[in-house]
Amino acid sequence: MFPAPAYYVAFPGFAGGQLAIIDPATLNIRGFAKLPGVDGGSTGDLYAAPTKPVLYAIADFGMDVAVVSTNVLKVQRLITLPHPIDSLAISPSGDRLYGFNATGSRSPNDVFVIAGDMVTATITLPAQPGGVTVANGGRDIFASMPSSNKILVIDRDTNLIERTIFLGSCPFFGGSNPCEPIDLTTSTDGRYVIAACWRNAVVVDSVTDAIVQKIPLERGHGRVVAVDPFSNMVWLGFNGSWVGMSMAPPFSTTAMNHAGGAYSLAFQSAGLGAVLVQFDSSRFFVDRFTPTGYVRTTKVPVFPQTIVFSP
Repeated sequence: MFPAPAYYVAFPGFAGGQLAIIDPATLNIRGFAKLPGVDGGSTGDLYAAPTKPVLYAIADFGMDVAVVSTNVLKVQRLITLPHPIDSLAISPSGDRLYGFNATGSRSPNDVFVIAGDMVTATITLPAQPGGVTVANGGRDIFASMPSSNKILVIDRDTNLIERTIFLGSCPFFGGSNPCEPIDLTTSTDGRYVIAACWRNAVVVDSVTDAIVQKIPLERGHGRVVAVDPFSNMVWLGFNGSWVGMSMAPPFSTTAMNHAGGAYSLAFQSAGLGAVLVQFDSSRFFVDRFTPTGYVRTTKVPVFPQTIVFSP
């Protein structure tokens, strides 16, 4: 038994599928847990429930969502889906999951609504979403449409598309292009939706649907790496090059952090996180991260996929 709180790191290719449990103070590995029902087909994607000691793992090549208790480190249930998914979004209260395909090719336009450990509805979108998030006090689902440069707003009670937000052109250093929203996240107060685009970030007011700000970034990103709820910051990144952005007006950005091969980030308390870094084909680390750099900490055995923190 490994006491909470802890970081959890997924190693889908290690000994048939393993979780490393990492001490949040020292980043030392407390131990490993094998997850029955997840090995063999786990994507390595983990999601922490916001209000209970539970992790969600995409398993069986996307056909299942494994509900993992962090109290006993066992799969409690497997939620079987109609088609494979590769991504999850979780409502602020944790009562609903939204499974979708950001990159997959099978049934790519469907978003599966999961409540009470079962699929309760399917939302069919006009095109494949780049990202899904829940905002406006949990009342609305937002889905990005990279191919048509817009964000759809879906009513959570009816699961119907209610409104469309067209993003138009976005500035970047040296010109402008269609924004092409990809990944989405929500500010910690639930008010703003932040769209990570190729060369910029777009902030949308989830109450009024107004585009509040378009922030040019130094280079392409397109991915939400992590949200720091303690400082209301979002980290956007791609291929180990990240930028931090405030999720409240005036939405200022930090200096670019070139984090080598880093690609996954989780936060435990204000300004304190852990970052996964790949240095070469045989050396992998869990490192202490700050906005100005990172500190060599703990070597891990194989290529890690995702890190999350669960209290």
